[in-house]
Amino acid sequence: PIRNLPDSSWQSFQPSLDDDRYTEGNWLIRTKIVIKDSVSNNVIPGLFPLNFVTAYEIYWDGIKIAQNGRIGINKTDEKAGSYNFSLALSPNLVTHGEHTLVFRISNYNNYSSWKWFYGYMVIGKYDSLLKRIAQLYYQAFFITGILFIPFLFNLFLYIARKRKVEHLLFSIICFIVILDSVTYLVPILMDTKTTFIYWQYYVYQAITLLFTSLFPVFFIYLFSFPKKIIGVIVITTLFIFLFFTNIENLFNTMTLTVLIISSIITMRALYKRREESIIIFIGIIAAWAAYYFNIAFAGLATTMVICTSFSIARQFARNEKAEREAQLKSARLENELLKKNINPHFVLNTLTSIIAWLRKDSG
Repeated sequence: PIRNLPDSSWQSFQPSLDDDRYTEGNWLIRTKIVIKDSVSNNVIPGLFPLNFVTAYEIYWDGIKIAQNGRIGINKTDEKAGSYNFSLALSPNLVTHGEHTLVFRISNYNNYSSWKWFYGYMVIGKYDSLLKRIAQLYYQAFFITGILFIPFLFNLFLYIARKRKVEHLLFSIICFIVILDSVTYLVPILMDTKTTFIYWQYYVYQAITLLFTSLFPVFFIYLFSFPKKIIGVIVITTLFIFLFFTNIENLFNTMTLTVLIISSIITMRALYKRREESIIIFIGIIAAWAAYYFNIAFAGLATTMVICTSFSIARQFARNEKAEREAQLKSARLENELLKKNINPHFVLNTLTSIIAWLRKDSG
């Protein structure tokens, strides 16, 4: 039984070391849990295994309390479990003192080079954790809804108004953020397996790289800066992505990258007194605040998209006003030209009438 395995049979587990020890196969992962206070009868504790692949069993003090999927000894025998798996613990399990939590894992149906990745476990109040997860899903729904309008609006502006690149770029940026939220929502929209984490991770990598590259490029077009800067931005972003990121720091590193590059461009625009630079700068400050409060990508993307949408709307209104004024000015000029053409005829007709009157009077 798992409870009788001596400590000498266990080895220290370091998942950040991607070597041959942590590859596909069958594994036991053990941790100690210390409960210092008695759990109230009104509180239901829960376990939330996150991103474990692909099938596993859970043991509490040597007793099997749950299974997700079917553990196997090869790809055929193994069946991936459900992505949205959680477990409410019986009160008689979470007694005061030290407990042993063991995961028995089979990891054959994995589809990436990071086969050592086994996810992590969240333990806490079951209803509170469910509420927190629901809040994250609500946030993803909100972001999707709020960005769908600027996505369509800027796509329409690109098609209808001289195909300006900044409108197309902004529409693509909105779509990227929407795709990020939709990817997060997939597990609640359809039945997904634990192996979904691989597809999700690769999509997040592509989304993060595209967003980090395109947002500063959009600012280059918005503020009419030299286009040669775009190459420097793209090369810098790719260099950081390839050599300074890994599975643990990807989003934090790339978020800092886009914030720093965008801040430099915006401050340059402020110095040059470019239109809408103040509004974009306010958005940058709000994005830094979002990063500080650990809502990183979602907060950064939403804040900047809202501020930039407002800026584009102001530009659109100014352009419309300028076009109307130009049309009025054109109409006035036409009237003046018409008057100039009419006046000589009026004078000539008047003189002709006077001459005819004088001849008649002299006769």
